[in-house]
Amino acid sequence: MHRECRRKGFTLIELLVVIAIIALLIGILLPALGRARRSAQLMKSMSNLRQIMFATEQYKIDNKEEVPYPPALAVKVAGNWQARAWCTWSYGGKDTSEFWRTRSSGQFDIAVGGRPLNEYLYPDAVFPEYKKPGNPKRTFYPGRPLTEYRGEWELEIFKSPGDRVTYQRAWPRANYELSSYDDVGTSYHTNARWFDELRDGGLGFSNAFYEGMRRLKLASDFSTSKFVWIHDQTADIVTQEDPSVQTLYPNGIEGDYGDMNKSVMAFYDSHVEYLEVELGAPNTPKYNLHLVMTTDKDDDDEP
Repeated sequence: MHRECRRKGFTLIELLVVIAIIALLIGILLPALGRARRSAQLMKSMSNLRQIMFATEQYKIDNKEEVPYPPALAVKVAGNWQARAWCTWSYGGKDTSEFWRTRSSGQFDIAVGGRPLNEYLYPDAVFPEYKKPGNPKRTFYPGRPLTEYRGEWELEIFKSPGDRVTYQRAWPRANYELSSYDDVGTSYHTNARWFDELRDGGLGFSNAFYEGMRRLKLASDFSTSKFVWIHDQTADIVTQEDPSVQTLYPNGIEGDYGDMNKSVMAFYDSHVEYLEVELGAPNTPKYNLHLVMTTDKDDDDEP
């Protein structure tokens, strides 16, 4: 007796149900995986800043509490150095991109060998010298064109995993063609708002720069646990009081890790936080970008 063997397969409806379930699971899992990836990137970024702050403290110990902040251009007048230009990336990182060779006469073209924290974070590396006759504060490569060295170094400690845009080329407009790290050599920028405060207080350019360096060296008259020393680009854009910046970004910007107006910040006492920054607010109870004067009395003390 012959029996016909039949194999049962999926019906079209059953197949569609399976596909729908798989799609639903993917929809549930992908956001969670994305959050986990961003969380891991954030932890890496905060670790980078902790290492940078550790190197900063070591540099200060070796240099009589001077901060690692050479001006981009300084000249000697009557025996005294005067800052004529400075930028937020001179403290450490790799070479600036080719763009900066001619921008502003090349004064912000900071070479890898002229960034003081590099030798502390990469002690086994041999960086090119950067002495320049008549101006030791300015970086350059001796005897050979910059292009023969440019781009040879990758210094991952200065690279934020979430860094995908630079605001430095046409400040404050965004350039999505490259990251801040690939543009100016670092994803993390030293706080520049203290300079605005001193300039608004009536000091000239050079005097404002060196007065800020003096106060940072003494670490006095401001709260080291609230004063921000280094941050990513988000803090600088969002806290701007300039109306033109506020008009361009009325709601702020999305930070490196997908959150609106949140920034990785390293404070002058070396602790690191991931904080929400307020629109147009350089100073809040959680952070100070100005060298805010402290007092002996608490706000809650009786007069």
